[in-house]
Amino acid sequence: MRGDFSIVLIPTFACNGACSHCFEKISPQSVNREEWPEYFSRIKELANYKKVDKLLLYWQGGEVMMMGARAIRKALEVCADTFSDDGIALEHHLQTNLLLYDRKWREIIARYFRGNISSSLDYPNLYRVTAGLDCAGYVDAWFEKKKQAEADGFVVNIITLPNVSTLELGAVEFYSYFKDRVGVSNVQINFPFPGLDSEKPEPLKLDRFADFMEELYQVWVDSDRYLNLNPFYALENRLYGNTGRLPCCWSYNCADYLVAVSPDGDIGQCDCWVATHTDYNFGLLGRQPIDEIFTSPERGRFLNRPATMINDPDCGQCPYWMICFGGCPIRALSFTGDLYSKDYYCPVYKRIFAAVIECGQKGDRENG
Repeated sequence: MRGDFSIVLIPTFACNGACSHCFEKISPQSVNREEWPEYFSRIKELANYKKVDKLLLYWQGGEVMMMGARAIRKALEVCADTFSDDGIALEHHLQTNLLLYDRKWREIIARYFRGNISSSLDYPNLYRVTAGLDCAGYVDAWFEKKKQAEADGFVVNIITLPNVSTLELGAVEFYSYFKDRVGVSNVQINFPFPGLDSEKPEPLKLDRFADFMEELYQVWVDSDRYLNLNPFYALENRLYGNTGRLPCCWSYNCADYLVAVSPDGDIGQCDCWVATHTDYNFGLLGRQPIDEIFTSPERGRFLNRPATMINDPDCGQCPYWMICFGGCPIRALSFTGDLYSKDYYCPVYKRIFAAVIECGQKGDRENG
């Protein structure tokens, strides 16, 4: 079967941030100008092996903008040339902390990234810093760059990680911050897991986090769903209309449709794995045949995870198995040390699923 396939491109591990909750090992390693043709040639081999119609390329890091606008423009041109003759559609997505944004990026983002930028902002900010900016200074600098990007006509979308202080502030203030203060339309809530500093981010108490997410969902519903707030937006689409794609943490198996590629061609499950948990990586593009990489025992660990976990009574007998499938493998491994354990946030997920399903049933009753 043909279809879509996603690749998290990590052309550099360099970063201007010094965030204490980061899960990546930062280094100067980057794809250089001479390596782009070979790099994309190997990625084309991968796409042809998977027989895809569309390749979704997520440009991340490190920090992509550390490479400079000229280098990334060249890379995108090489990518377009490489795929120009095989009928595979390319869809580029950019994730950046925005701190290096300037007008040199305007034409690139407009042409290749469809005028959209994904960036990260936490409320409140406890961990995001640079060598010269503390948490407050980081937020001020981020807002200034967001203002510049929007003045250039771009849409800035937010990825946010709740922390212990987020829960203390509460769902109403959290929602109001992104709706009114940040002023964006698209917000994605990710669930934190231990970074390289195992004490950061501080683990969230599951019952308190579940209360927060349940309350936040109700705040969102009561606001007529003003924001495109995920995971709620995607979850409602799937449960009510059976359309759309759920976050990757609730996919049947992320190994079926996603890999990450490091600057040297190392392939891992996603950016959470490829730079840090290298013993789980699948192989090296250009050093091994593609079929060998995709049939590697390391990838097999991920492919076998759902079939293994469904035999666990906690998952196999769970009414939400067909939504969650055991949750995210990196969150399982990070909190328990076991890839085949259920996601640490299982109790939170159950509360979210129940709230969304109850809301849909209530709507059905009210509509007759």
